Amino acid sequence: MSDQQPPATGGQPSGTPPDQPPSLWQPVPPAPPGGSPYAAPSYGPGYAVPPAYAATPPAYAAPPPPSTNGFAVAALICGLLAFLTGITAVLGIIFGLVALSQIKKTGQQGRGMAIAGLVISIVILVISIVAIVLVVALTGWIINTATRIDEEHRADLVQAAAAQERYADMYGSYATRFDQLESVGYSPGSVYSTEIVYATETYFCMESTSGHNWMYVTQTATPTWGHCPAEPA
Repeated sequence: MSDQQPPATGGQPSGTPPDQPPSLWQPVPPAPPGGSPYAAPSYGPGYAVPPAYAATPPAYAAPPPPSTNGFAVAALICGLLAFLTGITAVLGIIFGLVALSQIKKTGQQGRGMAIAGLVISIVILVISIVAIVLVVALTGWIINTATRIDEEHRADLVQAAAAQERYADMYGSYATRFDQLESVGYSPGSVYSTEIVYATETYFCMESTSGHNWMYVTQTATPTWGHCPAEPA
């Protein structure tokens, strides 16, 4: 009998223990000369090399732009309206200050509008105050001047009436001309506003010619408001 082993069945290679599947992991071949010692490992058949992942940061949506402060818009509008009416200038100053305070805290837009509205409102308010002061001063001056002139007219009329009485006592009738009154001490004032409307032996009437409508009728105690009545027949 021969000592030769019979051939293996099923394709089992010689020298491999029976019933043991072939290894899926193959030995790593040595690195080539000069190669990197950190070469990627070699995987057996049927295993793919995992893909490389790039370090890509996650994408985020851009933040919305800052909004415009509402008080800044209101300050600019009130400042522009102050050109038509000075009342809104006060609101423009208030809104401008509030807007600047809020923008400093929140970082909102509208600082330029707030400053523009604030400056315009301040300028218009100052101009309005100066104009009001001038109008009040001018009105007071006009009233005082008119009152002073009115008093001068009344005083001149009273002086002329007193001269009429003196003239009548001396000559028995009232004077019809101012030179006759000057002969008894009448000195016309600076306004020269008295006019002799009529004068007779028993009565007279004089009035102011300045449009103040003061008149002095015979034997009245003081000038009265109005025009001389019709001359008695």
